Amino acid sequence: MVKIRACVPPVVMLQEIFLIILCTKVDKGKDWNWFLLFIPIWLTDFLLFLPACFETSLAIRASRSARRGETEQFESKPKSVKFIVSYFLFIACKVTAEVLMCTKYQYDMAQLKYYYIFLPIILILLGLFVSSVVITYRSVVKPPSVTR
Repeated sequence: MVKIRACVPPVVMLQEIFLIILCTKVDKGKDWNWFLLFIPIWLTDFLLFLPACFETSLAIRASRSARRGETEQFESKPKSVKFIVSYFLFIACKVTAEVLMCTKYQYDMAQLKYYYIFLPIILILLGLFVSSVVITYRSVVKPPSVTR
């Protein structure tokens, strides 16, 4: 007999809860607050935000150790500052788009165009595109080796 272990990560579970609540609101016409409906998504954002805080603290600790001339051993290599800043910007843009969407639907703001709602998402996609082009360019074009 084979045992099947169902391990559902909390992020996936929270997103499924959000989709169930969203379908219930839209299908049955419930008069629920949109900001309360997005709580599972904001909990997901918080769970994604925690590793960024941990990596930031590791990077700060590593830079302080390097300035003092200490060789402190870390279990994992700290991420670069560019990566951490881009991660924070990604989460900030995502939360901004969610808050704008909740505001539009909760208060029936017809003057708030969808362009403004999805502008943070467009910025995220543009940043991902630029970073993938840079990574691809660096892997294809290798700098010439210096011989002495």
